[in-house]
Amino acid sequence: AANSSSSYSSRSAFSDQLLLPREAGRMVSLSACAKFGAVSNVVGVVVGFMLNKRLRRWAAKLLKRIKDDE
Repeated sequence: AANSSSSYSSRSAFSDQLLLPREAGRMVSLSACAKFGAVSNVVGVVVGFMLNKRLRRWAAKLLKRIKDDE
């Protein structure tokens, strides 16, 4: 019985460690947000250029069709 109660107390101590103070949590989340923001900006620029190229190709094909039809 003593063994199970000690494992319970260690579990509660572990769960207390998961709930970090707000200051430490904020520092980690700020770093994570900065990394996520940088990565998403890079991905957005790459995807934007790819979509821009595709859109230009599609517009050029469409204009060719319109010219050919006339």
